Amino acid sequence: MLTPMWKTGLWRNSPNCRILSPSRSSNSDRIPERMLTGRWKKTLTPRGCITLHPEAAGRKRAIEAAFIELTERWGYSEVVTPIFEFIDVISPAVGEDLLERGYKITDRQSGRVMIIRPDVTPQIGRLAATTLRNKRPLRLSYSLNIFRYDNSSGGRQQELFQSGAELIGISEPEGDAEVLALLIEILEQLKINGFIITLNNRNFLNGLFEEHSRPDMKDTLREIFLQKDLPELKTLLKIGMISKKEYQVYSHTMFLYGGEEILTKGLELSDSPVVHESIENIRAILGFMKELGYSEKIRIDLSEARGFDYHTGVFFDVISSENGEIIGSGGRYDAMIRQFGSDTPATGFSLNLNQIMSLSSLERCTLPRVLISDISGDKRYAFTVSQKLRKAGLSAIREVVKREFQQTLEFARSEGIDYILRIEGTKRTKDFLLHVLCEKEDSEVVSLIKRSINRKKPLKILRHESVNGANRKK
Repeated sequence: MLTPMWKTGLWRNSPNCRILSPSRSSNSDRIPERMLTGRWKKTLTPRGCITLHPEAAGRKRAIEAAFIELTERWGYSEVVTPIFEFIDVISPAVGEDLLERGYKITDRQSGRVMIIRPDVTPQIGRLAATTLRNKRPLRLSYSLNIFRYDNSSGGRQQELFQSGAELIGISEPEGDAEVLALLIEILEQLKINGFIITLNNRNFLNGLFEEHSRPDMKDTLREIFLQKDLPELKTLLKIGMISKKEYQVYSHTMFLYGGEEILTKGLELSDSPVVHESIENIRAILGFMKELGYSEKIRIDLSEARGFDYHTGVFFDVISSENGEIIGSGGRYDAMIRQFGSDTPATGFSLNLNQIMSLSSLERCTLPRVLISDISGDKRYAFTVSQKLRKAGLSAIREVVKREFQQTLEFARSEGIDYILRIEGTKRTKDFLLHVLCEKEDSEVVSLIKRSINRKKPLKILRHESVNGANRKK
């Protein structure tokens, strides 16, 4: 577990802690009514881009920090890739669908067409094949935003936060097991309450299709398996596009989901060496996961047909038990880096951080916050106190607005401030009042505040009723 610097200030559930996008934004994201003309209603930001308010931004940062720290413990080094790529360079490693959904612009210097980053993994592949080509195995991680038009949401989600890890240069099943184990540890660290990982190998269905059906039926069958469309499979049987034997094999495959016993049932459907090799590959990975103690999170789904054009072997999805959504995915992509001139095996995963933020119960650890309210007129002294508190590891905010203390108190409560240090008197003679707004003061924090004022006069402590029973959890 990550050890927080402070045990105070755990993440508070708040209606403001959400991702705000223009399509669901507050009034502050929109042009004021007086600026609108006629019936036109306009937003200040493009549809589908994300605005994070302070608490949501802090939540995102906490999740990213936990992600990067844990990947570093596993030996994965963080990289930051460009937001623009020349489309002729990156396109061989990006699928046609992703290229179509990407946003293109023209480079003013060269006139070449660029694409705004639609995915990070192809960029990792370019790095692995060029500037990092002599480092194997290569372990890299990232946490970046990507941009792609989502047809399914009508353009409501065009910007996504993506965090991932890539293991490059290892072809053995143990490499896939390492990536899966890392993924599970991350999800547990981020406190995702309930998830499963479905596992398959693209060569299982490919082998079945090649063994039992005509080559021109492969795309049709793949689409049926993507949709889990058993009625359409029956239609193909009725019109003579597939035989009764094919129908029996494929309809049975539709329900091959479960534990390790599913692998034995998959072997019974085919004599194809391709199918048998794919099953043994999954079995080997599952064996490593058992040794690591993570097999209970894995489910075998031999009917899954996603990622055929991208993955070259095993692939997987992370499914939330809370909402049934896919919150992450990954697998082996040995052919991608070859597009950049390096025949290198690779495997990895990525997480949809937008969804992780809504599902994670990770407690955000923030610094205790102190508001310095000085009415003595000694601004230099108040600034010095603030600096001492900051160097001691606290968040110190100076009250520079002249107002009644009740207004200061209301402001502090609205901002989640834990303490108000009120400096009264004159430049020569000062009195110090510490107003405690949190449910219970931290003795270490109070001690730091006492040392920062550096005066012999005692620090008078006043306790206020906290908002909703607790201004900040302890």
